[in-house]
Amino acid sequence: MVFWTKQSKQRPSPRTFNADHGAGSMPRAVALLSDAVPTRMARNRELAINKMAKAGAIISSIEVGLFELCPAGTPEFKQAPALVKQLS
Repeated sequence: MVFWTKQSKQRPSPRTFNADHGAGSMPRAVALLSDAVPTRMARNRELAINKMAKAGAIISSIEVGLFELCPAGTPEFKQAPALVKQLS
């Protein structure tokens, strides 16, 4: 699973990407949730993740991504641990 995040001053990425390549578009950082990458062969998964990392993607996990997307103290944040437990 890949999702686009706004480029953050707190978490710089070595490379940014523009979703639409249009004039004035905001730079975006690509984040890859590595445990959500399906492949038929484990070696292909490893190669794909390494290739994206070398291209500047931020490699993360479903659990980390979920907590980053849910602001602390919100109902969604409080439900996140149960969702993570279901996935593991």
